[in-house]
Amino acid sequence: MSLGEIRERMMKAQKACIQNVDIFETATATILTNVCKSIKLAPEFLLTVMLPAAAHCCFNASVRSWSNYLNHFIIYSIICGFPCAGKSQAMRFVRKAVEDVEDALGINPDDSKNNNSATIESLIGELQKHSSIVQLWDELNTFLYSMGIYKSEKSAYDRSYFNTFFNGENRQRRQTCKNQKGTITKPRLNISAAGHPITTISSISDENTNIFTQDGLFARFIICAPKASAPLSSDFCDIDMHCPSLSHLLFGINQLHTNGVRDSSIILYFS
Repeated sequence: MSLGEIRERMMKAQKACIQNVDIFETATATILTNVCKSIKLAPEFLLTVMLPAAAHCCFNASVRSWSNYLNHFIIYSIICGFPCAGKSQAMRFVRKAVEDVEDALGINPDDSKNNNSATIESLIGELQKHSSIVQLWDELNTFLYSMGIYKSEKSAYDRSYFNTFFNGENRQRRQTCKNQKGTITKPRLNISAAGHPITTISSISDENTNIFTQDGLFARFIICAPKASAPLSSDFCDIDMHCPSLSHLLFGINQLHTNGVRDSSIILYFS
């Protein structure tokens, strides 16, 4: 794929833009806008990375539409942009917020649910321990190459697990030829990754041409590619220290879904 084709696709994607105030109520929109203005970050970047982190904090919630379709609150997302577009900044802010929540809850860093397992075997082991995990990948390439890293049949087997986890099954079983068995109860995996245009576009296109990837995995991802801009020094604003932070927001979400509440499924309705 030529650079011209990549730029053409990116320009088409950039025609769709959102603002935090268009989606959230005033308090949440103010928190997100405060972060974006302080580092001149595209709101779409921060929002797309924050959604899987928020879903992770919701733990056992489900979403039911007015058509009565029920699905677990699990989100996979990708932020796509050229170098220096702000992808790493969005990841850094959300990752820091997740770490702040775990610190406040007294979770040891060695037991963190912010996970970057290099193999599906490692991920399954972590889900058996924690049940709910969030993955925040600075590079989409790293996430892609972690699938099928030790398998000659490429990534088809590993990809099937990510498809199944997205469905929010109550139990996921795994058996090996050595008769090793394991059951994951209510696995909840949320993922966000930052990718360059060529990687993101190739990953989507590959699902139509490669027999090992015709499983619709990336059809499950929310993919965001906002218009990048080169800010001036005058565009930056000091962060408002009187405004609650992203850490406060995720901690509040966590507390609304904790202890006794976590034992029963919370159902969110939307139209």
